[in-house]
Amino acid sequence: MSQSHSIQTRCHRDSSAAPRQSLMTGYIRAVSIWFSRRRSYQDLKSLDDHLLDDVGISPEQVRQLGKPPWWP
Repeated sequence: MSQSHSIQTRCHRDSSAAPRQSLMTGYIRAVSIWFSRRRSYQDLKSLDDHLLDDVGISPEQVRQLGKPPWWP
């Protein structure tokens, strides 16, 4: 009986490892997306008003892009 108990415990632990791994993968993906967006915002922020006009973005739109989504 001890062998069957250890096999069930091992199977149970292995089955719960997959959701944790996918959760960690999701966190890593979200952080990488955040870094990418932050870098793009900083690139836009470094442009002067004349270059922003050439691109078709106003300085106010750049400031709005830099705010977190929960800020008004």
